[in-house]
Amino acid sequence: MAKRHSNPIVYQQSQAILKHLFGGYGLRIICFVIFALIFLSLSVNVLWVWIVDGFSQFTCEKNLTFVGILLAFVAMVLFGYFRAKRAGEAVGHISVIETKEVVACKVLIVFLSFPGKDLPLISNLIEKKVSEEKITDLQFRQQFCGGWRMLLEAIAYHLKDKRLEKVVILPSLETLEEMKRLKDLYSVIGDRSVEIIAAGDLLDNSKWKNGVHYEKATDLRNCLHDVYEQLKKEKDKEGKNRYMEENIIVDITSGQKVCSSVATVMSLAIGRQFQYISTHDYKARTFNICYQSDS
Repeated sequence: MAKRHSNPIVYQQSQAILKHLFGGYGLRIICFVIFALIFLSLSVNVLWVWIVDGFSQFTCEKNLTFVGILLAFVAMVLFGYFRAKRAGEAVGHISVIETKEVVACKVLIVFLSFPGKDLPLISNLIEKKVSEEKITDLQFRQQFCGGWRMLLEAIAYHLKDKRLEKVVILPSLETLEEMKRLKDLYSVIGDRSVEIIAAGDLLDNSKWKNGVHYEKATDLRNCLHDVYEQLKKEKDKEGKNRYMEENIIVDITSGQKVCSSVATVMSLAIGRQFQYISTHDYKARTFNICYQSDS
């Protein structure tokens, strides 16, 4: 069982301070800080005695002891300085692979915004129940100018190679009610072999049945983590893993900035990638970012 701390916030802040100053918070760093504080206290006492009583009141042996304490403290200060300097230089390496030709994925994870000004167009399409697929038609998608244009572009791109199997939607608490409208629209204009599913319906855990709070980074992180883990558990007919990390892409175009930030950070894991639909030319671009610390 993991040990619980009486004040986890203070504990985490202490770890962060030690890591920032000395590049870590292991046993050696903690011992160094403890000994540095001890020798600091002893050095202050030595200086105070020398100032009050003067050097003549002490034997040569005592003076040597006091000098040794001061030298030990100076040595610790110098060690701490160079350690902190080294930690400050260890900013790490970030490698970025940007691919304009996005490799078609099997699973696309997206956030859901409101349809906005396209609501009349969407309602009209759903009412007419046109059977022909249109989402892959650029001229058809150009009719949309509201919040779902980017979503349609993201899905349409991955339909080209006929590899897309599932679109997992992470709706907010507010846009959850738009899920039915989105499914109805896609049944009219999309490839019916592709499943449109909300994160809450994908997962056994009912925690996300009512959507995700788009302004709570912790909820977004946990929901994305649960989705990744569930997808990696799915098996094909032969009993093999159906989806690997490289088969899944998170689209960060829709949703709020917190959604984009959390999804980007979670994509730092090896093999994960995210995509973005350009607001200028509506082209899909994918990014594979890896971070490796120097320390």
